[in-house]
Amino acid sequence: MNSMQFEMDSAREVLQEFQRIVKFYDQKKYVKAAFEIATKYHITIYDSLVIATALGENCDLVTSDEKQGRISSENGILTIIV
Repeated sequence: MNSMQFEMDSAREVLQEFQRIVKFYDQKKYVKAAFEIATKYHITIYDSLVIATALGENCDLVTSDEKQGRISSENGILTIIV
């Protein structure tokens, strides 16, 4: 096995572990709520979509974005800022 194949195998293992730990949600149904959050708090639709999804799915939120974390906490989401 060459080093490139080893790196690809390692990357696949990391991706599989990531998919096992992290939940993925279809965010299409939260676009309207995300727009409302984005306009209310003057944040990007991307950041607000994460918040809207956490609200809709009743999930905790882990973020490194302090503003996003503050807004999600204000909206009752258990938020962990890393």
